[in-house]
Amino acid sequence: MEPYLAKLKNNPDPESLPDILTDFEIFERSMTNSYGIANAPVAAAAKIKTLRQTSTVATYATEFRRLAMDLTWNNDALAHQFECGLKDSILDALANEPIITDLDKLITRSTELDDRQFARSLNKRLTTSTSSS
Repeated sequence: MEPYLAKLKNNPDPESLPDILTDFEIFERSMTNSYGIANAPVAAAAKIKTLRQTSTVATYATEFRRLAMDLTWNNDALAHQFECGLKDSILDALANEPIITDLDKLITRSTELDDRQFARSLNKRLTTSTSSS
């Protein structure tokens, strides 16, 4: 960028400036080509398809939403893909309920189930350690 900025400093006449300094689309494309992912939607789609819940639903949902920002998928497709990456214990709990096709509602319900399962697991551990003392 230094050569372009030097031209801007030395000659502020807009007509003589390179397109990269006067056209935002050209500037953005140049920056993306130099420093970013050239095809963010393709990269995001590949990553979101392999994304799996490995800790809490909240952590998984945060990463899922980050990747989804680069996609043009509809809500049903996003909800389906989100469900595909959930842990089996959450999927088992969701199987006993009506199908949720709205991403926000699915994330909310999955988080509630995850929190309940965590609380139950913690309670079992506390009960087991108390009764064995």
